[in-house]
Amino acid sequence: MYTIGQLAKIVGVSTKALRLYEEKGLIHPERSDENNYRLYGDETKAVLQKIIMMKFLGFSLEHIKVFLKESETMSAEEAFEEQKRLPSDIHITCVDLHNTWADSLEEDVHKMEQEGEIPKGCFSFRWGNMEEMKFRESYDCIFFNHTAVFMKDGVKMLHTFSECLDRNGVFICTWGGISAFEQVREWIREYGTDIEEIENNSSKWELWIKQWEENLNSVFPAVEKRIYEIELFFDTAEDCYEFILRRYKELSAMLERERQKFIRFLRTKQDKNGKLVIKKDTYLYRCTK
Repeated sequence: MYTIGQLAKIVGVSTKALRLYEEKGLIHPERSDENNYRLYGDETKAVLQKIIMMKFLGFSLEHIKVFLKESETMSAEEAFEEQKRLPSDIHITCVDLHNTWADSLEEDVHKMEQEGEIPKGCFSFRWGNMEEMKFRESYDCIFFNHTAVFMKDGVKMLHTFSECLDRNGVFICTWGGISAFEQVREWIREYGTDIEEIENNSSKWELWIKQWEENLNSVFPAVEKRIYEIELFFDTAEDCYEFILRRYKELSAMLERERQKFIRFLRTKQDKNGKLVIKKDTYLYRCTK
């Protein structure tokens, strides 16, 4: 449990903001029996991260309160149905290569349009290499999700995005941090295997993130950065092993050679509920002209 001061420091907001969120009914602290101090658990910390992220993206506290209330009471199916209710005056352009997740998205969109679940014309799709495209439209918001590492000329692409934005438009991009690297690195070290390759990978990742941030600041006059932590839960050691194998290809030879032994090691990292947890941080950048 955290006191209000401890939680404010962890999530990076003022105690005044936490009291406002409590007053608005967004968070609900407990009270200690000894001195009646406000106390907050990890669930409240997770809710706060959602609140901070949504405020960063421009949502009002009233909208956030509705979102939090609905996410608590809705089933997964109801939440999915709610996401399909798009206003007819919104237009979303999806840009990607074929043979990606976007192919199935286009199929789903056409099906939902035919069945009347979303208004027709809200979505359009452009296929091909984004760096070779000409964009004549202007946009209120451009969302660039975990794609920057694939760009051959990131600065040129960022200039293109800046030119496409309306005067008050926003460019938002995301990328993963290095906390997951660090946790896996500690596990590998404890397991007793040479971690030079994963150390090199982590260092390269840090340098790439630094370069990307420099690129953003060279193109956009205002760049705000937020870091959000999420937890990846794995029900079995086998599931966690498969994640590490896919994510850290430089370890694949060792992992495949010592599969059963490494899985037995991972079982020693399971919590009291039998789950394995990897903490992963995500960087969110909000850029304006």
